[in-house]
Amino acid sequence: MLQELLDDGPTNDGYYFFEDEDLELSEEEIQNHIWNLGVWAENIDDTQDELRILFPNLEIYELNTGDY
Repeated sequence: MLQELLDDGPTNDGYYFFEDEDLELSEEEIQNHIWNLGVWAENIDDTQDELRILFPNLEIYELNTGDY
């Protein structure tokens, strides 16, 4: 969604309007959000890998059941 904002281009004042949150963001802010989300996704992947070492039969969706 953030990449789409960049692809659509800025408004006349140079900001990108994010309608879902009623926000105007600069290109730098959007790039920072994209970078942070990438780091977050990497951390999740790393954590899943570590959990699978401890629990080889783990299915990630099972974490929401409270069984682990």
